[in-house]
Amino acid sequence: MADASSPPKFMIDLAPSLQAGFRLVDAGELLALFTSIFQIIGGIAAAGVAQGTAAPLKAGISTYVPSAGNTGVLMPPGLPGQTVTVVNGSGTVAGVLYGFGPDQIIPLASATAAGSLAMPAGTTAVLVCVSKTAAGVATWKVVSLG
Repeated sequence: MADASSPPKFMIDLAPSLQAGFRLVDAGELLALFTSIFQIIGGIAAAGVAQGTAAPLKAGISTYVPSAGNTGVLMPPGLPGQTVTVVNGSGTVAGVLYGFGPDQIIPLASATAAGSLAMPAGTTAVLVCVSKTAAGVATWKVVSLG
């Protein structure tokens, strides 16, 4: 049973300024926390054809446009239960979604994890982080791609 005197760990991970224990939280900290969870970010230009050069995404909903075929974006660090929606806003150019660091992505209708996910032009992917190991490797499952 969880100790009721301490806040959930995932809140501390999402908002590092929160301290353990009870205290007043100002509106600026709450706004930063909720914005990081529920924000919609548009107009991200996909860059690079490898994980190291991909444009980073934040948690929430992101719309990106590949600058050329198979340029990509980088998933945010995963926390179990977190949902991320990624939209390829191009009508003609395919893109790639890369896992953060060693994170893995399990494609729709598959059980085999990979380091990236192909995103055809005009598609939207909804992913849920299903686990994170003690070593910090998150596994994302694609629950919708279309």
